[in-house]
Amino acid sequence: AEGIGNVTWLGFVPDADVPALLAATDLLVLPYEDAIADSGPLNFALAYDRPALVSEAFAHAAPIPDAVAPREPAGFGAALHGLLETPARDAVSDAFRRLATGRTSSAAAASTLSLYRELMS
Repeated sequence: AEGIGNVTWLGFVPDADVPALLAATDLLVLPYEDAIADSGPLNFALAYDRPALVSEAFAHAAPIPDAVAPREPAGFGAALHGLLETPARDAVSDAFRRLATGRTSSAAAASTLSLYRELMS
């Protein structure tokens, strides 16, 4: 993140501080080297209507390719810099907003009910 203004590295954040920090966040940066399971921070980004830039390790969870960066640091930094400097940021924000809309408890309940009805018919 060197050379990019307004970037702050916080490390571990206590649970009580998460809502205020996410409310002040323009973009969540998740430079994972490996994907073992689901990403808690990515789910927070969705819950708090914030876009994210993820590494290729979590490409499967990104709503559009512009939200994915290479795993290696130089490539990730270039993708981050590009995302902050271009209209791609708006496209990523819109894509995350659409993804979040489909991940509500109401949407999950409707999808489950639809599946049950299909299986019962």
